[in-house]
Amino acid sequence: MKKLIFFILIIAVVGVVIYSVVTQISGTIHLGGVFSPELFNYSIIPSTSTSVKDPPVSPISPVSPVSPILPWGVGGKDSGTSGARGTVPEKPKITPPAGFALTDLSPYYQKVRFSNVTPPKNYYSPTSVSRFSLRGATGTSTVTIDVSGWEVKGNNGTQVYIPQAINSYSVDAYGTSLPMDVILTDGTVLTLYSSKSPVGVNFRLNKCTGYLSNEYNFSPSLPQNCPSVNRVAVSTFSGECQSFIFSLYGCKEPTPTEKNRYSYDSACYAFLNKLNYRECYIAHRNDFDFLSNEWRIWTDREMPFNSEHDRLLLLDKNGLLVDMYTY
Repeated sequence: MKKLIFFILIIAVVGVVIYSVVTQISGTIHLGGVFSPELFNYSIIPSTSTSVKDPPVSPISPVSPVSPILPWGVGGKDSGTSGARGTVPEKPKITPPAGFALTDLSPYYQKVRFSNVTPPKNYYSPTSVSRFSLRGATGTSTVTIDVSGWEVKGNNGTQVYIPQAINSYSVDAYGTSLPMDVILTDGTVLTLYSSKSPVGVNFRLNKCTGYLSNEYNFSPSLPQNCPSVNRVAVSTFSGECQSFIFSLYGCKEPTPTEKNRYSYDSACYAFLNKLNYRECYIAHRNDFDFLSNEWRIWTDREMPFNSEHDRLLLLDKNGLLVDMYTY
């Protein structure tokens, strides 16, 4: 009997406890939810799990402003110095010759140079020819310099002016017979002679001008580099005619007597009559290499310079110094 009563008391106590717990839980659900922290009486702390970790984030450094890329030599402490991007070459410093200032120098200073000077003789000689040559020294074929109107002056103050000349000389209407300004490029040469022009004009040489020496006496002589004979063009001529044609060296023009010797061969005779300046000009005037790099001008008067020693000044149209030559 005592055991039964004790057992009943135990059950009663357990029932009271269960009722109290259920009542507390019910009240908590109405107030904050079953997952309220207060229910379990602990604080929420950051997870310390090592299963998955985010990579550490490095602090972001401030970004420096990007400087614009400027051409070398413009601003900054490296102005005018070389660097990985290359260099801007400095213009060579020009030192004017003694007695001249920078303001006396032409924009074409040393872009046209004296290349050869033959001073006048101190005695009369019918074969003596004084001369001087000027050469373009621009450094590039794309730069052209008009030298007509320039002058060469000696120590005594007298001068020689550079006139115009014919660019493509022709003995008839096929060519440009009107004079034009002389244009020099790199390597082009202009030579002035104290003698008189045998043809009465100044002109630029070409691959056919050597034929003019058959009719006119040039001193110095003209280059003898006329176009060679096409062997195929004469291959049907008689053997004697072909041998004669090939014996004509340089720009040799056959004489009337020599041509008449082959009058029996009409094709040969016609060909021989075309070996002259006029026919050569007509046949080759449109060749890309027809014109030479040399101009010739004849002044028909002695150079007014000292026969022993002198200083020659090449002056542009504004009287500014281009080049100087002493002998």
